[in-house]
Amino acid sequence: KATSGGGGKGMRICYNDDDTREGFVLSTAEATQSFGDGRLFIERYIENPHHIEFQIVAAADSNGETTEVLVFPERECSIQRRNQKVLEESPSVLLTRETRKEMARQAELLAKAVGYTSAGTIEFLVEGGNSKTNLDGVQNFFFLEMNTRLQVEHPVTEMVTGVDLVEQMLHVSAKQHFNEYDLSSTILPESLLTAQLENTAEGVVPYKGWALEARVYAEDPLRNFLPSTGPLLKYEEPSTEAVSNAVGDDGEHNVAVRVDSGVRAGTNISMHYDPMISKLVTYAENPNKPNDLGARTKTIQAMVQALHRYVISGVQHNAIFIRHLLGDKSHSASEAFERGDTPTSFIDTHYPEGFQAIDLLRLNDTDVMSENIAAMAVSSAMISLLKEKGSVGNSDDVLVVLLGGFFGIPFEVKFDAGMATVTAINSTEKFTVSLSIDDVVHDPLSQSAISEFKLNGKIYVMQFHGESSDGTMTLQIDATGMLDVVIRSRREHELAAYMKEPPAIDTSLMLLSPMPGKLVGLAVEEGEHVEEGQELCTVEAMKMQNVLRSARKGVIDKVCISVGSSVKADEVIFKYRND
Repeated sequence: KATSGGGGKGMRICYNDDDTREGFVLSTAEATQSFGDGRLFIERYIENPHHIEFQIVAAADSNGETTEVLVFPERECSIQRRNQKVLEESPSVLLTRETRKEMARQAELLAKAVGYTSAGTIEFLVEGGNSKTNLDGVQNFFFLEMNTRLQVEHPVTEMVTGVDLVEQMLHVSAKQHFNEYDLSSTILPESLLTAQLENTAEGVVPYKGWALEARVYAEDPLRNFLPSTGPLLKYEEPSTEAVSNAVGDDGEHNVAVRVDSGVRAGTNISMHYDPMISKLVTYAENPNKPNDLGARTKTIQAMVQALHRYVISGVQHNAIFIRHLLGDKSHSASEAFERGDTPTSFIDTHYPEGFQAIDLLRLNDTDVMSENIAAMAVSSAMISLLKEKGSVGNSDDVLVVLLGGFFGIPFEVKFDAGMATVTAINSTEKFTVSLSIDDVVHDPLSQSAISEFKLNGKIYVMQFHGESSDGTMTLQIDATGMLDVVIRSRREHELAAYMKEPPAIDTSLMLLSPMPGKLVGLAVEEGEHVEEGQELCTVEAMKMQNVLRSARKGVIDKVCISVGSSVKADEVIFKYRND
């Protein structure tokens, strides 16, 4: 680990000598580039722990001795990729009251022992499972590090406690460093100190409800979360009102949405900085039950609906991955998250082959068109009609919808008296599905990319991301994936049958850069024989060193990029000899 490190940079896990040699080189380079300090240290690696941290705000008296320490409820930050957090929540499902109290006590003791003042974060690793306890019933935990600052995820603490941590940090600084303040008085709010003292069961500032934060990154989850760069062509943040309406009122929980961001449509995402676009936070509470576990379920539902309504176009991003993790009930990740089984190995465990593209057009085992596919065809047709005519249509509107682009799967869609009938044209049997059009939420005067359609009682959220010169619309459906769609008349579809699909480009003899960045090292030369898995080069992107390896055995025919040059995503770096 980098001595001056943070954010997962300059860190490698080493299981053997080869890992250690390579990790030392890469970590040193990342640490030097990111922090100007190439020093490293080595520590024991604890497998499959939970990453739990405690926010503190500490203040000193007039003699400079730390006497007041606020300890806030923990944050669970275990779901990570490349040692960088993706999802954070407060409180944690894992901790018992006894463990929370003991960890809070240790955090306070540490702050006082080193004379720390201001806001800070003390991080621990906790062994998972209630069986991992000592004689006092406290779960086993290990000190990891202290960050002498606020963390990216501090909003979840603010949501469950109602305390503005930035205000408290500034308040402590002002009280201690400016003479016009009375240093004899209590620096931190006495009400919070008293409340923490009275919370004898847990030893932290009292809290209520549940908060969940998703870090929305400009990165491609289909390429192992490699960064994505470019301008944000469309950008819309979800609102509390829209998400609350979508989640529904159960008569018990209040829901809120918070987005911390510094971007807007037109902002350029550069390869030189961290790829975070925003912090998306959802919160739910039951006013009658401060620590109601049902609030967590509501918070997760709110996050899924917020992701459906989060418009990000122009760069690849991880919102679809987060939505899949939280909202795909058929996947093991969603089930594990619901029960709080979230060790730091979570992503590797539930996505061992990486995150795979969701096949939106997947048919079921009997090859019968599903209602979801029919709904995609109907929703796509309605977006086209609303853009062109301002209304959904009538019995005269019969459209051919190609899901998947210019040479996609064709469906015939017909509207009549509040119903839509969808027929799969190319199937051996003409499967037909009829859907009732219960509601259409679309404002033709709005610049919003979002339309909502209620079909057969189910809401579908569609995002319109643009239309190419050949009429291909790019749509996002319920934050599950992007889909190219073409709308034609029957006659246009008949004529299109004479157009041939262009052949795919053969890239089997090429090494393409999986990300935009800079080529910082070459490990082979032209004419050199390489083995499968051999290191070929290193590409730096957003201060992370990424080693590219050969996917095949062969001879390097040409090196197409020189060291120090910028590379684009999918740009050719090497060509293999065609032997």
